[in-house]
Amino acid sequence: MLKNLNPKAQIKRLRYIYHAAPAPLKGKLKVCLYLACSLPIVDLIIVFVTYVLMMALQKQSLTVLGLTFGANSLFIAIMLFIGVTLVRQLLEFLSVRESRRFTQFLYRQYSAKLLKNYMSMSWRSFSKETKAVRMKHLVATSLDSAYSYQVFFNFISSALNLLLLAGSMFLVAPKIVLGGLVLLALFMRFSSKALKSKINQATDAHNVHEQRYYNHLNESLNMFREMRIFGVSEKMGDRALGELEQLSEAKVRLSILPYTPRIVMESVFTVAIGIGILYVIFVDRTDTPQLIASLASFMLLARRMIPSMSMLLSSYSELEGTYSQLQVLHREFSDMPEQEEDRAQTNPPGHELLVLSHVSFSYEGRGKETIENFSMNVSAGDRISITGESGKGKSTLMMILAGFMEPHKGEVKRSALIQPKLHGIAYVPQETALLSGTILENIVFGNETVDEEKVMRVLSLVKLEELIGKLPEGLQTVVGDNGMFLSGGQRQRLGIARALYHEPQLLLLDEATSALDEETERQVMASISTCMKNSAVVFISHRKENSKTHATKVVEL
Repeated sequence: MLKNLNPKAQIKRLRYIYHAAPAPLKGKLKVCLYLACSLPIVDLIIVFVTYVLMMALQKQSLTVLGLTFGANSLFIAIMLFIGVTLVRQLLEFLSVRESRRFTQFLYRQYSAKLLKNYMSMSWRSFSKETKAVRMKHLVATSLDSAYSYQVFFNFISSALNLLLLAGSMFLVAPKIVLGGLVLLALFMRFSSKALKSKINQATDAHNVHEQRYYNHLNESLNMFREMRIFGVSEKMGDRALGELEQLSEAKVRLSILPYTPRIVMESVFTVAIGIGILYVIFVDRTDTPQLIASLASFMLLARRMIPSMSMLLSSYSELEGTYSQLQVLHREFSDMPEQEEDRAQTNPPGHELLVLSHVSFSYEGRGKETIENFSMNVSAGDRISITGESGKGKSTLMMILAGFMEPHKGEVKRSALIQPKLHGIAYVPQETALLSGTILENIVFGNETVDEEKVMRVLSLVKLEELIGKLPEGLQTVVGDNGMFLSGGQRQRLGIARALYHEPQLLLLDEATSALDEETERQVMASISTCMKNSAVVFISHRKENSKTHATKVVEL
């Protein structure tokens, strides 16, 4: 939010942006900065060379810095002008290329760091924000934060350009330059105050509508079937598009507001340049050869200064927004909640894989504990059925067993075989999440080593081998977005096959067979029990027959 658009505040923001760059990238940042600062210096040299060239064209001698350019130095002056101009073009190309590379590299690094942090968060911390907010930070906030360095380079380059070129003009028309600088300072001060409230409102509106749009968009894509079946697709789509329309209007306002004073200032500056030229002609009364050379240099100065003036005003306005985004990103880094940790204080004795001792858990804002003073042992070979009425904490208990949540009271001891980071646990929820790729990719799930024989074996265990055999592309069949080309039961069995492929020591099934018919469920559960004879299975099932048939222990909540 815009609070203080004054030079001191802008210098503070520039320093913050500079020091906020990651340490390994400081070298690249300095290279970009040096290139940006070299352009104003070369522009000044071009103005000087132009003056020399104009004097040589008029066959006038000129001595500068001990060097004398005689009446016959035209060829040298032309070559000098061409050479310096080409150097300037090369430096500009290098400056643009390196600054763009730097900002894009920074964008990738910011997004990668955020993604890594999100993926290592505890489930409870991860679920405190919506996926839309996480996505916004990964894409928009990271991009805007990286773009702050482009604004930084533009600001430094344009400010230095104005300083050097105005200094040159000061030698010709000091009163005009001093008046112009005073006018510029007053104009920037006045425009910042005049626009402050309007930019504040536009910024707030932009942030609110952007957040809402991401949320509505995420809901529309995730709840496609529900919206279609209840006949609210158009209504929900209009809701998202309404936020998009207001977001677009806020973006337009944010882009126009800084642009308006720039146009006015350019017009004022052009008038000032004209007055300066009149001053040189009628007040300074310079000799004709020097007058022509001075006017040519003056016009070139003006040609360089007006774009620099525009860039400075744009950067001056943009700096606050990009600075704010960079602060948001760094808060996201510094405020990152605790990451997943292996919390086994001691290993359970014997063949015990996991021990819960007097565990209690409650969700924030609900007051009453979902699980209270609960104890449980899980050993190799166990087949434990978790039963209880809806809302008694069955799924919450599964999340604690999986290591996604930690109890508020009590202790969880895990064997070294099932520490979450060692992938000794497999968790299959009722709503199976699938990659949009092939069946094979969904089963190996990130493993670089692919054992197709093993893949077919686990597919056979979950009774999918017949389906795979009928598909023209077999294991290479694409399942679509979250398995949209598969039935609910097929998705669940594919999720179980994925878990079995990774050979866990502890398999957690949270109503993972709810979409299967009774016979298929019985066969799949029997296959799981057989193939995991030396491992433990904890399951929740909506059919009581499963507890009787497959469980060695029944735990009722």
